[in-house]
Amino acid sequence: MTGRWRGLVTMTTGLALVATPAWGAPASADDVRGADREGTGIEPEDVALFAPRAVLFLPARVLQLLNVPLRAGLGFVEEHRVLEHVEDFFYNDARTAAVLPSVSLGSGFGLRAGATAFHEDLGGHGEMGEVGFTLGMAGEQVYLLSFEAPHLLGGPFWVETKTVFEVNPSSSFFGIGDEDPRATRGAGLDPRRADIEAFYQHQRFRQTTAAGLAIGDPGLQLRTGARGRLKRHDFAAIDDPDEETRPLEEVYDPAQVPGYTFGATLAEVEGLVIFDTRDRGGATRSGLYAEAFAGGALPFREFEYAHFGGELTGYLEIWRERVLIARLALDAVEGAPDEIPFVELPSLGGAHRLRGYPLHRYRDEKALFGTLEYQYPIHELLAGSLYLDAGEVAPTLGDLFQEPTVHVGGGGGIVFRSKKRVYFTFDVAGGDGVQVYATTNPLRAFADRDDEL
Repeated sequence: MTGRWRGLVTMTTGLALVATPAWGAPASADDVRGADREGTGIEPEDVALFAPRAVLFLPARVLQLLNVPLRAGLGFVEEHRVLEHVEDFFYNDARTAAVLPSVSLGSGFGLRAGATAFHEDLGGHGEMGEVGFTLGMAGEQVYLLSFEAPHLLGGPFWVETKTVFEVNPSSSFFGIGDEDPRATRGAGLDPRRADIEAFYQHQRFRQTTAAGLAIGDPGLQLRTGARGRLKRHDFAAIDDPDEETRPLEEVYDPAQVPGYTFGATLAEVEGLVIFDTRDRGGATRSGLYAEAFAGGALPFREFEYAHFGGELTGYLEIWRERVLIARLALDAVEGAPDEIPFVELPSLGGAHRLRGYPLHRYRDEKALFGTLEYQYPIHELLAGSLYLDAGEVAPTLGDLFQEPTVHVGGGGGIVFRSKKRVYFTFDVAGGDGVQVYATTNPLRAFADRDDEL
């Protein structure tokens, strides 16, 4: 699970039980129903949005019925003040610091447990420090130390820094590219001519620091700055392989998988711009979120490449907190193929890109992907979602459009949120099998660049 979810317990096998402190005072029922809106006449936008409202009317009613048990559970939580009791136990009196345990269980990985200690107001201007760890039954390890200052010393400058050490004893590799025909069995294969799932051990150290200038306030804000990354990747054969978990070395020619044999040390620098007009950071009803970056890996050791991309996400309220969301994103690297480590190639699959497919199911030098999502209110703290994702990978920008091979996935989920932020989402999606995801920002296309191994 990625991001900084503040929940205490998450079990993602079809059931999510969440206790999330610091949500703040819940909105009234009238506010959720949109009773605070003025005017009862027919507006021009009502006419323009008649068709999408009609299409979504029936599925929305069915989903509302299915969500009755969730409403009942949240009503129990509110009636018995469960969140307040949890806050009293785990948080300090000022509600700015806590030590929270976490547990997760879902498809694609086993049981994971850990803890996070954080303080959300270290210097009096919203500065946040965090330290945490996560351990998995399959041997996964994550250790984290981070600091974030959205308004450094109360001024217009922002700073973020994060240091992480991770171990994944069973990462998946499906080859490179998306060309047909592709081999389905064999050994010593060219990764651009095969599509067989193989496994490898991955150990990664990364230090990321970003800083810049923030202009404006929430609702209309521009952030500019620069970001630097120092990474070290090390790879090895998996332990105890079997017929279902074949080592990468037994399927592919390791010499044709850039960076695999000797690992990779990378120093990356990039400039970035973020433009955000969303009315709310959590239960967003309208606005745009745009992000663009450009830079790459410096000529440090044997790897050097350019890296650029961007995303544009729009939100449109069609009726009383029912929101349509459209997203389009491009992630691209440019350079000699043998100078780009395979783990740095843009990929599709996972919680942020092409839900319904395993993490890193497709990877190549260019990745284009998009989302159409419908969110509807269930409760002050809870929303439902239906979505359709599509994307493709290719070696060049031209190949993305000349002979596209588009992969499609879709599903639904629940979103735990306040007006200010999204705390946790639980998604079930279909595409390449059924996938279950737990994350905090599935619509942020580049959140996985630093948080998913």
